[in-house]
Amino acid sequence: MKTPEELEKLSLLLDDEDDNVAINVIAALLDRQDELGDLPARLQESSNELVRKRAHQLQAAITFRKRRQEFAALLEAENPDFYTGLVLLHMLWFDRDSQVNVQSDLEKFIAENCRMPLVSLDDARAFMCRMGFAAELESTIHPENYCIGTILYQRSGAASLLMGLLKNLMTEPEKFHIVRFCGEFALYDGKNTILLGQGDWRVCRISCVDDLEYFSCRDILECAGNMLFSSAVNTDSFRYVLTIAQALSGARDDSILKECPYPYRAD
Repeated sequence: MKTPEELEKLSLLLDDEDDNVAINVIAALLDRQDELGDLPARLQESSNELVRKRAHQLQAAITFRKRRQEFAALLEAENPDFYTGLVLLHMLWFDRDSQVNVQSDLEKFIAENCRMPLVSLDDARAFMCRMGFAAELESTIHPENYCIGTILYQRSGAASLLMGLLKNLMTEPEKFHIVRFCGEFALYDGKNTILLGQGDWRVCRISCVDDLEYFSCRDILECAGNMLFSSAVNTDSFRYVLTIAQALSGARDDSILKECPYPYRAD
């Protein structure tokens, strides 16, 4: 374990003109992230422009890692905060966006548009129609459908996430269940009625509930994370393959890629 003095000395190398040296220094500092204290903040105030630039890179790496760890922790929780999960999902894909802005947009949407209580599935249907939301089929081709900032802007998103959002917007969310019916995500009232998103949001009565597949909010967040991971694989985005795999698993290094096939695995 390096002492604070040793970390200070190591950080002095951030002014090296060789980018490879700086990258290795940043990596070494990240290995001691929990011991850095206010060092990154102080480095960002340096009079040396090169040090400031690399200190910002260090801070960004710390921020990205923290988000991944927070998402992994959510998946470990029995009842994770779904809204927090939605924001973190967005930041896993659009990692250069402002997390504060995404969270603010979600909070503003909830505050401005949920003044009328959503008690029944008919209320939920009317709300989604009034807001102009379109539920899309699950797909790895459009990762933005799992990113709440884009969903709120475009008024369309993956049906699974929209059902999770609706459940949490209901006045008594514990009475409603996210389910999959005939391959389509829906919201179920626990009796014999479901809300389907495809088309123009239909409330339907069902005669048999034995074939319903139930999903918790945690399940929805994990499924969405896996869809983003698959999107990264489809587009050969190595950095996102690694970072999203870390977010799903909680791993801090690239050891998680040992479970992946070539070309992501080193051997």
